Amino acid sequence: MQLILSRIAEKEQIKVGERDIDAFVYREAMRHRPAARQDREGHRRDRGMLRSIQESIIFDKAVDFLVAKATVTTVQPKT
Repeated sequence: MQLILSRIAEKEQIKVGERDIDAFVYREAMRHRPAARQDREGHRRDRGMLRSIQESIIFDKAVDFLVAKATVTTVQPKT
């Protein structure tokens, strides 16, 4: 699934901005422990963590893109 989402993000030129990273880190900090808000800069210095955050954001944006483009149809079951 990650490969497919990566390809979609690449094709649709989905990017991660500073605001995206800040919002992600803030949400995670608030969810896990409020004191972690002070660790936001630590996440930026850890390249592995930053890359993981960027991938998570890209995957989320790719899913949001697919949901926005999806068409739902109702099919009656065969009797």
